[in-house]
Amino acid sequence: LGAVMLWVYVMNEQNPILEASYTATVEKVADESNFMIENVPNTVRVTFKGPRNTILALRQQDIKATINLNNLKVGEQDVPINVVTPRGLTLVTQQPLTATIVADLYAAKSVPLTVRRLGTLADVHGVIETKAEPEMVIVSGAKRYVDQVVHGLATIKLDNKKTTFSENVDVIPLDASDKIVKDVNISPQTASVQVKIELVDVIKNITVTPRVEGKPAEGYRVGKVEVTPVQVQVGGATEALASITSLSTMPIDVSGATQDIVREVQLVEVDKVYGVNRDVTVTVKIEKLPPGESNATNR
Repeated sequence: LGAVMLWVYVMNEQNPILEASYTATVEKVADESNFMIENVPNTVRVTFKGPRNTILALRQQDIKATINLNNLKVGEQDVPINVVTPRGLTLVTQQPLTATIVADLYAAKSVPLTVRRLGTLADVHGVIETKAEPEMVIVSGAKRYVDQVVHGLATIKLDNKKTTFSENVDVIPLDASDKIVKDVNISPQTASVQVKIELVDVIKNITVTPRVEGKPAEGYRVGKVEVTPVQVQVGGATEALASITSLSTMPIDVSGATQDIVREVQLVEVDKVYGVNRDVTVTVKIEKLPPGESNATNR
C-alpha cells in the first residue's frame, strides 16, 4: 500500500492534473435531404481535464464535435452538439451544449421580371417600349422566404437619354409590398433591359389617379389617399393626348390592412402615350372606425 501511495504522489508531482480549453469545429452529420437549415454553429468551446502529458499531447484534430441534422422537422428546434472526449481526459465544460436551429423545406419557383424606370428623358422624348430579357426569373431557398417573393425587379435609369439603349442591371426579389426578400437566391442575377426612345409630338402634364382595391381589416377604413407626384409628364401624338385627362396607377391592394400603406407603383400604360416618368408613390391612410361603426356601413 505504501508503494502505491508513493507512486501516486510521484505521478501527481511529475504529471499533475490540468485543465485546458479548445475550440472545436462542429461537423454536420446529415443524409441528403430537402431541408434548408439555419443557425447551425460552426464551432464549440470545450474544456478538458486530465494528466499534463495527455493534455500536452492533445492535437486539435483529436477533438471531435458533431451535430446530427437527420430526422428534423420544419420549424425551430434544439439539437444537441455531441463532443467525443479523448481517451484519458474528462470533459469539464462545453459551450454551447445545443443549437437552436431552424429547418425549412427547399423550394424554387419562377416569378415575372418587372422593370422600373427612374429619372426622366431629354425634352420631347418618350419611352416607346421597355423590354427585359429574361421575362421570368427563378427564386430558390427556404420555402418560407421563397413564398414571399412575387416578382423580380430590374431598375434602369433614364438619365436624360435621347436614343434607344440597353443595359445589364441587377435583379432583386420583392414581396407583395415591394420590399426586398432576403435569404433567397435569384437566377439569373442580372437582366438585359432595352428601352426604346423616340421623339414625341407633344409633352403634357397629366393628373395621376391612384387605384385602391380591397377592404381593410374589420374595424378599419380607407382614409385619405395621396399620390406623389400629383402630375406626371407624358408625351405622344397630339390626337392621343387630346382625350386624356388623368392616368391611373396600377392597383394598390389594402385587403386586411390595419396601418398606412405606402407603395411605389407604375402607371397603367396607354396606347400611343409615352411616359417620361412612370413611377409614382401612393400613400393610403388606414383609419380606425369610430366606436359603433362597422366596415359594412363604410362600403
